[in-house]
Amino acid sequence: MTDIEYELANIEHAVRHKCVKLFLDLIVLSSLRSREMSGYDVMIAVYDKFRVLLSPGTIYPVLDTLRQKELIEVKLTRRKKIYTLTDKGVSYTSLLSEEYGKFYSQIMYMH
Repeated sequence: MTDIEYELANIEHAVRHKCVKLFLDLIVLSSLRSREMSGYDVMIAVYDKFRVLLSPGTIYPVLDTLRQKELIEVKLTRRKKIYTLTDKGVSYTSLLSEEYGKFYSQIMYMH
């Protein structure tokens, strides 16, 4: 690997990591749109999609905040907390996705 290829790989990872952290609320909500998940399942979904490994100390506070805002609800099983999207969470996820999309478009088409 050349120095430039190495630098580009590092930049790519850094950008992915920064974007995942910045948009983590939307990523978590979008992940829960398809199915209910445990916190561990969310961590794995984020890693599988973005190749960014987040710690439980990053994921669980986001899940708790989303629960407090009534965007997700939690069911306790014998071994895990299972998170699901509420109706309010579905609506919020759609609005958030739309607004982030508009912002992304503005960045891409700046003159």
